Amino acid sequence: DLIQAAMTSLPGDYRLVLVLKHYEGWPYERIAELTGDSVGTLKVRAHRGRQLLKEKMTALGWDASGRSSFTTTRGSGTDEEMTS
Repeated sequence: DLIQAAMTSLPGDYRLVLVLKHYEGWPYERIAELTGDSVGTLKVRAHRGRQLLKEKMTALGWDASGRSSFTTTRGSGTDEEMTS
């Protein structure tokens, strides 16, 4: 899975905040209690982690439209593999 590959490549402190905040739904205050970091520090890590995640996913072939950058929709309405 693309997102899993990108997530596992993130630094551990970024990955932890993203998993707890976005997958588990924890508030920053609860994460701060667990990690001993300030809420502000956690918000910065979450922001930087999301940026890195987007960069890593883009490098793996994902684009912001949600389509793989390795396919393109042509006039026929089907996905065709790009040759270049």
